[in-house]
Order: sequence, then structure tokens, then C-alpha cells
Amino acid sequence: EDSISRPETPPIQDETPKHRRFSILRFRNASDSQLSLRAKQQAEKPPPMPRPPEIITTAPVLEI
Repeated sequence: EDSISRPETPPIQDETPKHRRFSILRFRNASDSQLSLRAKQQAEKPPPMPRPPEIITTAPVLEI
């Protein structure tokens, strides 16, 4: 006895060239090409070395 009736599945859409192209593009990140270009540029020039930390000396504190 099937108390829960499943809804009818919608008809499968025919894959026209236009539909296929859209579905492929949908899964591609819009900025992929820009990301790879930027990664190449950053790989060429290493980031500048940060300055070494300066040692800060303070007056001695007398704890009571």
C-alpha cells in the first residue's frame, strides 16, 4: 500500500546546442581566467620582505 504518492517527473528537456552551451557555462566560475592570470603574475614576483621586528626596551617596573 503506497500512502505517499510520488509526483510525476517533469519531461527531460531536449539538449539543443544552445541549452548544452548554457549548462556547461553555468558550472564555470566567471573569474577563472582572471584568477589564473593573477596567480601567474604573483608567482613571477615574490612579495617584499617585511622589516625585522624592532626590540622595544622599556623602563623596569617595580612590582609591589
